[in-house]
Amino acid sequence: MIIRPIKENELKQMEGFLYDALFVSEGAEPFPFDIIYKAELQVYLKNFGSESSDVCLVADNEGKLVGAVWGRIMNDYGHIDNFTPSLCISIKEGFRGLGIGTSLMEEIATIYRKMGYKRLSLSCQKANRAVGLYKKLGYRVFEDKGDEFIMELDL
Repeated sequence: MIIRPIKENELKQMEGFLYDALFVSEGAEPFPFDIIYKAELQVYLKNFGSESSDVCLVADNEGKLVGAVWGRIMNDYGHIDNFTPSLCISIKEGFRGLGIGTSLMEEIATIYRKMGYKRLSLSCQKANRAVGLYKKLGYRVFEDKGDEFIMELDL
């Protein structure tokens, strides 16, 4: 497993990772794939790579992308301010629980720290087991929004 920056010819795969990042409660119907084209989700993808804050890392398993984490300064669900990149992470089914998410999150934090950013943010449904991962990595609740947390990590 290699953690590396996404290649330009792989950017289209971010759509699938965004879809997989959408939290679906146990027993609930999955969202239709075209939900990712809604404006509130397109902020994660539109013109990705065009801003200096845009960073995407992938987990490459023998040429197959099995995980991705990306961030940018955007007005998304995890938005704190215009100086803090918000993150999105997704690990493909069958590759979860293997430490890939931890590796991706640690590496992107290192990159943003070297870029001079002071903190990162993300949004996570309270029922999502990833909340535990984020807390283990040092994220703390910035804002409780009912069924979700906005979390932050000081770099």
